[in-house]
Amino acid sequence: MVPADLNVPDPTAPVPRPAAPGDPSPANQAQREYWTGGSGAGWVGRRDRYDAMLRPFLERVLIAADIADGERLLDVGCGTGSLTRAAALAGADALGIDISPTMIAAAADPAVAGARFEVVDAQTAAMAPVDVVVSRFGVMFFDDPVAAFANLVTTGGRLAFACWQAAASNQWVVEPTAAILEVVGSLPEVDPLAPGPFAFADRDRLAGILGEAGWVEVRIDPFDTSILVGGPGTVDDAADFATLGGPAARLLDGQPAELQAEVRDAIVRRFATHHDGEGVRLAAATWIVTASPG
Repeated sequence: MVPADLNVPDPTAPVPRPAAPGDPSPANQAQREYWTGGSGAGWVGRRDRYDAMLRPFLERVLIAADIADGERLLDVGCGTGSLTRAAALAGADALGIDISPTMIAAAADPAVAGARFEVVDAQTAAMAPVDVVVSRFGVMFFDDPVAAFANLVTTGGRLAFACWQAAASNQWVVEPTAAILEVVGSLPEVDPLAPGPFAFADRDRLAGILGEAGWVEVRIDPFDTSILVGGPGTVDDAADFATLGGPAARLLDGQPAELQAEVRDAIVRRFATHHDGEGVRLAAATWIVTASPG
């Protein structure tokens, strides 16, 4: 047992060093640091497992985007590029952009005809015209979401993306967090509106952001499903995945090895009750968002 004031690193906290020379803007600098450093490298190392876990949402975004052959497509916050490549395979001329050079370097391998990748900050960069803008969990991290979506509306393309509902509605977050609480007793509160995975949990706030940015015909539909934590595998596989990446990893970063082992054991106990023979299957709640440029 450790004191209840477990240190929770904040990936959106200001970074003390200035932006690199030639950087067009300090906007999103903390996120640039976070996803270019160890977190980006960690995602790259486990990208196959992330892709397996998040495949239902990739497919849902493609359905919502309704891509026609030859359409120009922009994938915002593309990460390691699975949605960009899938869109290219569906016939789009697809460009994936991300703030992280680490993620973009991985996205370009393997190569897929019709898929290109560039390091771009969608909040601040000039946007070329496209037919459709898409994202799978890549648009919740902007310092200024209104400015970012206002910039994206200038592309003239229709919008389709997936974002998470509240953390409390996502069992894949609740179970590891509950395991941590078993060990440490309590956790510090976090700002629910700060850039991060659950920044768009509030449906009305999200609709307001998009409307203020100039999007019209905004539609925000719930898509609730289940996912395999870390993809198919054993309880131990899922526990390793949960402690190496995602919310649990951020909570445990820098903590003593014995604490991390204790938390992992608690996660294993909880995950064991949810293994369905294929993997640890937990509920996931998202919004599927579509809109048109005003």
